[in-house]
Amino acid sequence: MIGYLHGTVIQQLDQALLLLVNGVGYKVRVTTDLYSKLINNEEMSLFIHTQVKEDDISLYGFLTIEEMSFFQQLISVSGIGPKTGLGILDMPLGLVQQAIENEDLTYLAQAPGLGKKTAARLALELKGKLKVEIAQSPQQSLNKTVQEEAMEALLNLGYEKGTVIRFLNAVDESFESAEQAVMSFLQNA
Repeated sequence: MIGYLHGTVIQQLDQALLLLVNGVGYKVRVTTDLYSKLINNEEMSLFIHTQVKEDDISLYGFLTIEEMSFFQQLISVSGIGPKTGLGILDMPLGLVQQAIENEDLTYLAQAPGLGKKTAARLALELKGKLKVEIAQSPQQSLNKTVQEEAMEALLNLGYEKGTVIRFLNAVDESFESAEQAVMSFLQNA
């Protein structure tokens, strides 16, 4: 099994990258957030989850081992495949884990490809079992709530979820209100 790769990004594919490692190109699927930050000819190290099926071998890449571990927990739930798992990882991880613990199905069902029934199964199976804890201070928790409100507002305005997520994950500044985040998005979009 492949567990880690270090190489050069030589091509961006559909939600994946082609990573050149010692003369061999590996197609690695990644989150929307990571995909939006890719630069060709940049060196990159990724922790790899290898999925083997009868007719396919797929690689999924993550910047941290914690992300990979959480992804593996997600796809261990019946009904959640790798594509949905990557979609869940595009959401703020602390909020996802909090939603699982609090059985907040409305929040979980916002992930692409995740309906209410599967969200309920996810919460049921992973509640109290999460191996990865993402520590948040009260201020970080407040900022995530602001981000969540801003995401909801922008989605209601008709913006594409992937675009909104990439923007909210990319901004270094913390917003005091959802209105500030929405205004910043509208000015920079």
